[in-house]
Amino acid sequence: MKATSEELAIFVSVVESGSFSRAAEQLGQANSAVSRAVKSWR
Repeated sequence: MKATSEELAIFVSVVESGSFSRAAEQLGQANSAVSRAVKSWR
């Protein structure tokens, strides 16, 4: 499955911030949305 540009941006934000919750806050999204986006890469 290919990642969308939004999913890639979320992943990069998680890596740069070091935290799912910090990435979610920076992106203005719920923690669950960030987790789902990263998990969808499986």
